[in-house]
Amino acid sequence: GWGFADFFAKKTIDEIGDIVSLVWAHLFGTVILFTVVLYQWGIHGREVTIPSDWRTWFLLLFFGALQATIYFLVYKGFSKGKVGLLSPVFSSFSGLTVIFSVALFGEILTGHMVLALITVFLGILFLNIDVDALRSNRISFIRLPGFKEVAIAMLLAGFWTLFWDKLVGGQDWILYALFMYTFMTLTMFAIAKTKRVGLRISKHHMWKFLV
Repeated sequence: GWGFADFFAKKTIDEIGDIVSLVWAHLFGTVILFTVVLYQWGIHGREVTIPSDWRTWFLLLFFGALQATIYFLVYKGFSKGKVGLLSPVFSSFSGLTVIFSVALFGEILTGHMVLALITVFLGILFLNIDVDALRSNRISFIRLPGFKEVAIAMLLAGFWTLFWDKLVGGQDWILYALFMYTFMTLTMFAIAKTKRVGLRISKHHMWKFLV
């Protein structure tokens, strides 16, 4: 996430830890997405098409687990460094997605599209970067605490976005997103269990930042 999402993520990470923040924030996200799907199905009579082949379910599980890994790395990076410096690094994955799309699938970009891409890419960086923090540190991104985790997450997110688009193309995207998000959240619970991290939150004032 960008902007306020990263700010709130950093706040909860510093208060209750990266894994606890990760699990609860995305559990609430799954519940909200489920509510949206339920609303569209129950109120608007939206047709629900459940995938019937194992390959699709495997891919949904794979994308969910990969997304969990991406956010685990992002939150781990945020726990080590300053979000104002790390957020624009992760935000760059959208530009990488376009580059991967051109390199892997031969998509053609016109001059106007390249200019628009550069403009959007720079806009994301300038909107997210903490210029004062960057000046005061006077260090390179490579030595920035948390940079390694966030940079790896950025690369993975670039590939994830590209191939997720290929999977959901022509499908019921919101239902696929719900299944993927559910698998992602379950993976996060598995990470917490593997690392033996308790998920109880004693600082009750933090709940408002997780919802």
